[in-house]
Amino acid sequence: MARATTDAALKKARELLQEGYVDVRICTPQGRILLSDEFDQFDA
Repeated sequence: MARATTDAALKKARELLQEGYVDVRICTPQGRILLSDEFDQFDA
């Protein structure tokens, strides 16, 4: 699922975690994979 902004990606990832998904990751445009415990690095 591609998201246009960092905020949108974080929102969707957190929604998935709340729904019970356990292996949620965000891939940056540079190819870096972030695990759920790293999401707070992108909070404003």
